This record gives sequence, structure tokens and C-alpha cells, in this order.
Amino acid sequence: MFLTNLSIRFTKDLKAADFSGADVLERQYNLLQGDSNADRERREQEAAARARVMQDYGISVSGATESDEKIPGFVVQIVGYSPYGKDKTELYEIIDPDVKDESDKWGFLTRLDNLDEFTNSNGSFELYQKGDSEQCDVEIREIDLDEGVPPEGIGVQDTRTIITSGSKQNEIIEAILIDPLTKEIISKVTELDENGQEKYYSGRIVQQTNDHWFVINLKLKWKDAPESLVSESTF
Repeated sequence: MFLTNLSIRFTKDLKAADFSGADVLERQYNLLQGDSNADRERREQEAAARARVMQDYGISVSGATESDEKIPGFVVQIVGYSPYGKDKTELYEIIDPDVKDESDKWGFLTRLDNLDEFTNSNGSFELYQKGDSEQCDVEIREIDLDEGVPPEGIGVQDTRTIITSGSKQNEIIEAILIDPLTKEIISKVTELDENGQEKYYSGRIVQQTNDHWFVINLKLKWKDAPESLVSESTF
């Protein structure tokens, strides 16, 4: 698993805090549409950020007061990609497999959900409401340029030449994404034969799925947060 972006921010109210820019695919698409859309999105994000700051410090946007106990902690978003597995189900199995009683097979989220046992300690942090998709969520998609550009930082844009098959052969250029380290293709592409021509099966061009990109949204409860951070702000 290769990580391309990590975002961590403190909040005084985990339950109410949202994941800033959680739909990274939609955000990336909007930024590619031009200045007008990008400017509008920036204004919306700035307004949302101001609302979150007020919310995080116990200031009600509507002027109402919250009676529920607020739980301090951290809102975390992890973005990356992986060549592991033939499909997204197999990749999910190393992020959060259903093997709670088999600690040697725990995945990333499984370990976070068992921090005290995993680290053999009584730690300060605890994964918050893992079973609630509003509080903890994993999104996995194929890296497929036909479905939109993946989140920023995933792959480097490149092209390759394909020789079309048939009675009249032509060369066409296919857009691809490559791994900046291994130089391997990570996006979904047309499968080619040994002559560089398109492969067909039952009259259709064969597509080859390579890597998947993922977004992990989670929250960590800070069990012994300093009182100075948790107390209500007076500004």
C-alpha cells in the first residue's frame, strides 16, 4: 500500500466533525473544470472550514447549545493506492479483514480497532465507532481514467502506443498512469498481445485492471486529552 496523502486534524466533538474533502474524486474533478468551478469550490470549502472551526471549539453555528457530551479526538483521512489483489475485495481484506480472533491476520483498521491489545498497552487513543459508516469508512476504486482522474498524487500521467488490429492497422495513443518509482502502469488499460495489438474476446476489447486507489476515513478518540484543549472556548 502506497500512501499519497495524510490529513489529521483535532476536534473537540468527534461525533459532529465531518471529513474535510472526503469525496476526493469529486474534488479532483471539480478542480479540473476550470477557474470558475475551482473558485466556487474554494469559497465553499473556506465557509465549511470556518463552520468546522466554530464547531470544533464548541461554538454553535446556529446559536443553539449542545447538551450531549463532546468527545475530543482526531479526524483522519488517508489516501493511497495499491497493486495488491485482483479486485477491490481482496484489497479490502488487508485493510479490514473479518478476523477479529486471529490477530496474526489483522489488517490496518483491525489493528487500530484493537490498539491496546496490538501494542500491549493501555494507550491514549481508541478508534471511534468503527461500525458507523458516518464515522469510519473505506472507499476503494479501480484506477480507471475512463471513470475520472484519481486523487492528486496517485500516479504520473503518460501515454503509450497501441496498434489496432483488423484489415487496416493504425496506431493510436492511450493515456495511462504509471507508478513514479517502478514505472509500471497502474491504471486500467487495453490488454495487448505480443505484437502490441489490442486483445479481443468474444468480439470485445479486453481490459486489464491494475492498481486500485483507496480513501480511509476514520476518527481517533483521545481518551486523556488535556483539559485546556477540551474546555469551552471563550472567544
